[in-house]
Amino acid sequence: MGIAHLSAHSGVRVLRNLIHPMTMILVLALAVNLFGFGSSPVPAFFGKVCHDVGSCAVPVGLILTGIYMYETLRGFSFRTDVRATIGFLLVRLLIAPMVILVAASFVTDHNLQRVMLVQAAMPAGIFTFLIVGHCKGDVPLALRGTIVTSILCPLTIPVWIEIGRRWLGIQGL
Repeated sequence: MGIAHLSAHSGVRVLRNLIHPMTMILVLALAVNLFGFGSSPVPAFFGKVCHDVGSCAVPVGLILTGIYMYETLRGFSFRTDVRATIGFLLVRLLIAPMVILVAASFVTDHNLQRVMLVQAAMPAGIFTFLIVGHCKGDVPLALRGTIVTSILCPLTIPVWIEIGRRWLGIQGL
C-alpha cells in the first residue's frame, strides 16, 4: 500500500507497482511463516550465504543510496512546492506518530509497544526517496521530506519518545 501511495499513480499502474519482486518475496516469506515452515532448520550452507549477503547489505545500500542522492540533488531546491513539503512534514512528524501510538495502546506485549514507540518517533528514512524513485513518483518531494525530517529529528525524536512513554505507561526504554 505504501509503495502504491508513494508512486503517485492510480488505477492499473498502481497494481503493477504492487507486483514487484520485493513485495512478492515478502508475501512468500509471510506464507512460509504462516504455514509453519519457518520453524524448520535451515541448511548450514544456505544460512551462511544468507548471513554473508546480509552483512554486505547495509554498506552496499548506503553506497548506492549516496550515489542516487548525489544524482538527485542536481538542481534540487527547498523552495519548490513548499505546501507539499509542509504537508509531508505534518504527516511524518505529527500524524504518523499519533496513529502509531494509538495503535500501540491496543497492544498487550510491552516489548512490541517499545518497538512501536521507537518507530513512531523516527522521521522518514533515507530509503523513502529510493522507493519513490523506483515507482516513478515525486522524488524531489520525497528527498525534501527526508532531508528536512532528518534535520528536525534531534528535536522531534525526544519529544515523541517522552509523549509515547507517558501515553503507553512505559517506565524506561
